[in-house]
Amino acid sequence: YAEMYNIASGSNSFTAEDIAKYKAQDDPDNYPNTKFLEDLFSKQGIQTSHTLTLNGGDEKNKYYVSAGILEQDGIIPKNSFSRYNVRMNLQNKLGDKFELNTRFFGSVEKRNEPQVTGNKGLGYQSETDRSNDASDNAGSFVTQLVSNAVRYPAVELGQDSQGNFGIGPESGGTPVAWLASDSYLENPRTKAGVNVKLDYKPNDNLVFSAIGGYNFTLHEERSYYASQRLNADVNLGQSYLNQYSNKELYKTLQFTGEWSKEVGVHDFSFLGGYSFENEEFSFFNGYRQDFASNDYTVLDIGSAENQQSSGFDAEWALQSFFSRLKYSFNERYLFEATLRYDGSSRFPKSNKYAVFPAAAVGWRASQESFLNDVSWLSNLKFKASWGILGNQNIGNYPYQTVLASGRDYALGGGLSTGAAYSTYRDANIKWESTETTDIGVETGFFDGKLTFNATYFKRNTTDVLFKPSSSVSSVLGVGISETNTGAIENTGWEFDMGYRGSKGDFSYSVNGNFSIIDNKVVTLGLGNVEQPNGYVGNGSDLFIGFPMQMYYGYETDGVFLNDGETSSWPDQTAVNPASQAGDFRYKDISGPDGVPDGQVDPTYDRKYLGSRIPKYTYGANINLNYKNFDFSLFLQGVGGVKGQLTNYAGYAFFNLGNIQQWQMDGRFDPNNPVRYPDYPRLEVVTNSGTPNTATSDYWVINAGYLRIKNVQMGYNFPNPVTDLIGIDNLRVYVGAENLHSFNSYRDGWDPEINSSGGYYPILTTYTFGLNLKF
Repeated sequence: YAEMYNIASGSNSFTAEDIAKYKAQDDPDNYPNTKFLEDLFSKQGIQTSHTLTLNGGDEKNKYYVSAGILEQDGIIPKNSFSRYNVRMNLQNKLGDKFELNTRFFGSVEKRNEPQVTGNKGLGYQSETDRSNDASDNAGSFVTQLVSNAVRYPAVELGQDSQGNFGIGPESGGTPVAWLASDSYLENPRTKAGVNVKLDYKPNDNLVFSAIGGYNFTLHEERSYYASQRLNADVNLGQSYLNQYSNKELYKTLQFTGEWSKEVGVHDFSFLGGYSFENEEFSFFNGYRQDFASNDYTVLDIGSAENQQSSGFDAEWALQSFFSRLKYSFNERYLFEATLRYDGSSRFPKSNKYAVFPAAAVGWRASQESFLNDVSWLSNLKFKASWGILGNQNIGNYPYQTVLASGRDYALGGGLSTGAAYSTYRDANIKWESTETTDIGVETGFFDGKLTFNATYFKRNTTDVLFKPSSSVSSVLGVGISETNTGAIENTGWEFDMGYRGSKGDFSYSVNGNFSIIDNKVVTLGLGNVEQPNGYVGNGSDLFIGFPMQMYYGYETDGVFLNDGETSSWPDQTAVNPASQAGDFRYKDISGPDGVPDGQVDPTYDRKYLGSRIPKYTYGANINLNYKNFDFSLFLQGVGGVKGQLTNYAGYAFFNLGNIQQWQMDGRFDPNNPVRYPDYPRLEVVTNSGTPNTATSDYWVINAGYLRIKNVQMGYNFPNPVTDLIGIDNLRVYVGAENLHSFNSYRDGWDPEINSSGGYYPILTTYTFGLNLKF
């Protein structure tokens, strides 16, 4: 690190004597070699899961009861999760015409995490962000620890021989200190609910159903940031506690009536119904600081000075009327039509309700007489469908302008407290709708041993519910809520294929799926701004005709081998005012006239580089059985997708951060220059970036992968053994999840992570299990 930093900074920040002492490790207190990742991931996480089920009954009354315990110990100290759950299902026949089904469930969960002391570290959230965060952010503090362990260089002290902790690059401590502190995060959650369904069947052709549900969730969180003395001179404070409670009450009610009738080769059915959903939220948050001791962390013990509290109540409701008509002729020609009339409290009265129709047809050609003699064809079905679905998953009051209190007005020569608009709302907001058309075929061969299905789909989403750019709200001085703007199109294919067979005691099945999707923006509504280079969009990551979540940047052609090469390359001073050896050579791809103009600039020379939305998604399941042994393998992957690592994950020496092995090994070396190094010349990078960190095809790379998601092998003990010990079934198994990922991403990083690298690692989990059935 020290040698590479000297190269990057162009200075002797670390002298030759310093570097020698770091290498010798004779004085680790002053010249440390701290392995922050090893200190953080200092243990293996053990997970145990136990489930007990009971079922029984007679023809009129049946029951099913289950209870489970899950205990997970994280690979990071102080990180754990537990869940205790129960479930009971009752089925009761009340005479010949009524049937009652009741389901009860409940669970208690608790998540524990370490906490970042004093809110310090590279890239930490502010106290305001933390104290006002009412979201379910479980995991965010752990990911912060992980990202800082990656970012902090080994020359930073973790803990010395006297027990003192290092202060870190920004005098806020290090992950070693934070893990040793009394800071913590507790995140308990309690859930309980009941669902009841009553069926009334007056005759064989008619059934009426009434369904009701009541679910309660209590989500709490306690985040304590302890004061901590790192050494004799540095004390991290002040301590503070942020605590919130969020109650959710979800209720649902549904009534349906269904009539069905068979008349010869004709089969009819009609269903009509009504449903109502309602969810209420109640949130409270409290904050106090300056606790006298880290041993007593109750809000009332903290100082009343600068205390904060907040709270809100909210609710939403959804009301629907729906119907469905089904018809089949000789189980060969199939037709189905549905109609929904949905109303949401999230929209104004004029747009509260919308109609959503759908229809589907099918033809089982394999049942036609002219195919009766085709013995190898067991199934051939053609199908097509069309429909419109609505989306109302946005904030609870998007059409109502919000007033915020606590705003100051100048009145009578002084300031008076009042209220003001805080958010501008769209009073005409309405349902987002997605129109879907599917055309497909289902096939089966050799008595169903071989199957192949293919479907073509086209989905057009219009009136997309979207919140405009925050830059607009900064101009207006108020926030902007969601509005209907833009349209998106998704087209593609879905395929799945399977084969099963057996020979003697050996049986097997292989199933695979593969999908292709083309995503593109059709219009951005108010965001349709034509750029000088012909692109139409917002100028950064949304353009008409291209996928969402796209990357927009420069093409590169390696790096300059020496300073003299810069004069023979198109002028790129608009991107890099002082190009030198080891800097990227950005291509001149266009100009004002649509052809290269000898100038490289952000207006004409950026282009589409790819998207974070995978074009290809695939998977495979393999199952093998031999006598009492069984084996299963699940593979999953994506292709045609791009990813980008930025900040600490992508750039060496970003904001006093670390340098990774692949960056050291692949860096441009002026003593042995190559045109296409694995990393450009080393430099110190800040938040504003450098010309070499501009988005380009160097940073936007292939993020496709094939992952071994699950593999398991089991053994079922034979009947003589189970009879001997008095049980019905005994199975033991071993397995592994996320065993390996095949990819060409940056060394040490998973393609599925976010761009800045702040994430909890994807863990490989090994499982040993036992199933007993009495």
